[in-house]
Amino acid sequence: MLDPEPLQYVNIIMNGYDGRVREGYGVMPAVGANANLSPEEVTAIMNHERTSWGNNAPKVTVEQVRKYLEEIKAKATTK
Repeated sequence: MLDPEPLQYVNIIMNGYDGRVREGYGVMPAVGANANLSPEEVTAIMNHERTSWGNNAPKVTVEQVRKYLEEIKAKATTK
C-alpha cells in the first residue's frame, strides 16, 4: 500500500480482496463500490493510510486516483 503507483490499492478499496482467505483471513468487501466512493474520498482514505501509523509514503492526488479508477473500469469492461 506504500507503492508509488498504487493501482492495486485503489482496486482493493473499490472491489475488495479475498486473496488470503485460505490463510484464515476474512474477505474485505468492495467498500468503494458498495459505498459509491468518489475519487476524492478514495484519495482521502489512501493518503490517511499512507501517512499514518509510521507510514511515510508519498501522498496520491485525486488525478492519479481518477486515472486508476478509469483503468480498473476499462479492465472490468473487457472481461
